[in-house]
Amino acid sequence: MGKDQIGDLKQDLSAQIKELGLVDAAVYDKHQKQASNMGTTVFDLLVKDGAITVEQMLQGFSKKYGIPYDIKPSPKLPTVEKFPVLFCLKNAVVPLGDGPNNHIIMGMCHPSALNSLKNLSLMTGKKITTKFIPPDIIFESISQKHIHTVSEMEKSKLLKQEQVSLSKKTISQTNKMVELQMENVVSGRKPVEPILDISKLKKDSEKLKEKEESLVPLSVLDVPKKEEPKVPAVDLDALKLSAEKLKRRDGESKEKAVVSEPKIDLSGALAKAKAKDLNTKPEKSYGRRKDDAEVNGDVVQVCDEILSEAVSTGVSDVHIEIFKETAQIRFRGNGSLASQPKYRNFISTNYPAVIARIKILANLDISERRLPQDGKISYISSDGTEVDFRISVLPTNLGERVVIRILNSSSLAVTLSALGFTEQQEAEFLKSISMPQGMILVTGPTGSGKSTTLYGAMNHLNKPDVNILTAEDPVEYTMSGISQVQVREDIGLTFASALRSFLRQDPEIILVGEIRDAETADIASKAALTGHLVLSTLHTNSAIGAVSRLINMGLPAYLVSSALSLVVAQRLIRKNCNNCSRPIDKTSKDIQNFMEEYGIDPEANLMKGEGCSSCKDTGYLGRMGVHEVLVISNELEAAISAGSNEAEMERVAIEQGFRPISLSGQRFLLDGTVSVEEYLRVIPKDD
Repeated sequence: MGKDQIGDLKQDLSAQIKELGLVDAAVYDKHQKQASNMGTTVFDLLVKDGAITVEQMLQGFSKKYGIPYDIKPSPKLPTVEKFPVLFCLKNAVVPLGDGPNNHIIMGMCHPSALNSLKNLSLMTGKKITTKFIPPDIIFESISQKHIHTVSEMEKSKLLKQEQVSLSKKTISQTNKMVELQMENVVSGRKPVEPILDISKLKKDSEKLKEKEESLVPLSVLDVPKKEEPKVPAVDLDALKLSAEKLKRRDGESKEKAVVSEPKIDLSGALAKAKAKDLNTKPEKSYGRRKDDAEVNGDVVQVCDEILSEAVSTGVSDVHIEIFKETAQIRFRGNGSLASQPKYRNFISTNYPAVIARIKILANLDISERRLPQDGKISYISSDGTEVDFRISVLPTNLGERVVIRILNSSSLAVTLSALGFTEQQEAEFLKSISMPQGMILVTGPTGSGKSTTLYGAMNHLNKPDVNILTAEDPVEYTMSGISQVQVREDIGLTFASALRSFLRQDPEIILVGEIRDAETADIASKAALTGHLVLSTLHTNSAIGAVSRLINMGLPAYLVSSALSLVVAQRLIRKNCNNCSRPIDKTSKDIQNFMEEYGIDPEANLMKGEGCSSCKDTGYLGRMGVHEVLVISNELEAAISAGSNEAEMERVAIEQGFRPISLSGQRFLLDGTVSVEEYLRVIPKDD
């Protein structure tokens, strides 16, 4: 490991020397050929032959990157608790001691180490000041010949500390001691916050389970599985107990607490001081407490309370995000995001620890903060209902943000009558999915309910005598009686390869999560022609647009017209709140222009929600689907085969009884279910 790292580092130094023009190009090329023949590096030859000195190289780096250099530094361990020496050696940086104003001085020989030093600043909670230093010091540190020069710590003590760290790593990678701190989250002075130990972000039961799993010996017959790790199951009863413990912790003794968990010093006094500096206005929120009290407690408890509240209030997503001035948590309910002010101060003070806690629950790598990560958390509610959280972690310039999608298995029980079809649309849809073969597509933008419509169709078609196979990315809900395949493009398991394998599994019905490329479209259409019913989704704005999209992907027009049976285009639209919905003034100029342009009946019952406690002052409560259903009739099939454009195909479809989504959605506008603003937002006239 050490020799390979040193060799790579020398190659990088050689590339920097060439890129900055520190050595004549002809001289560099000559030494490069010699290095190849001699089995050494260009850097070693350049320095050995005197083509460049180490000081000249450091001067060039210093001038290019505006960072000072020191030709004779004295490495020294900073006076900071739990300084990650192994991290420094792994990333080719050396501590040079403490600097002024709570700084740590670090030495590096290559500018690529700047990214590692940013992570080190987060881990130590201190500012990092850098210097370019001779590479030999870095090389010696990597090979651990130079480790004794780190003062204020005996070599034996340091080696013992490293052995302890390595033993912890064998139990669980997430048990490493990492110091997390968020700087500059809120305006004002930068407080010195306590160093957090990642091991304290786990419950005792979680740590015990990991320890037990690590002690199980592997037999020679055990084959390591390459599937994704099983997500940890968390009992919602424990979440509720944690929330109750928070409410009564000032009035009851610790002996009465049901759950005993390790606690972290979260600087409660500091959080209160910050709260006074935050001039925030009251905001709408889902599931706010009556007293709107600030949330306080340890990271494990508050994270459990956030997840528990998200489940109980019925929101679809939880956003944990950081901005320049603050951090916040937002819940998405009824399609719109609302901030949760009661968590603002806590999340601003403990943002890195909260992110680490979510990563631990989702079995993600807490030390990786440069790349996106995805995971899953399984919850079991008190009544036995399974709820899954899909976790998405995205690194930003200020820190990682997390979005948690709540996957409630109740969506599996959706019926076709509850999707929002008109009677005619539902009859056409039922007729198409009851056919023995053909391709049915559901189109619409992201978040328009396409998956829900397909699950409704699967729920209707799922019978004991039918073989149904699905390829999904990801598999959000596990359906009984249906074989579901998780697409993994990183190992070559694409929609196309899964679909090709499906044809050898004797299915009657095939569901493809999404048609993304020409290969998948070609296999799906041919499967629909060979006795299979194929259902899938496509990202287009209209049902007619799906036909054009398939042709643009490279499918012949005759194949599209023969394979395609029906296309559904849909949107999700918010309904007016029944408690606060009121008639609007139809005499205003804007409403008059709207009614005239869209041909709205003057007697239409136009309504709008004013906002109340039931709808959290939004004016909307609940959502429903608005659809257009395109049946591929004989006349439309002929138009597609003839290469007609979208306008011509739409004219033929309308003659056969097709109603565009703009007309289909007007029935909700006329009876007051949907407001004018929501209709225009979701269903513009261009659709």
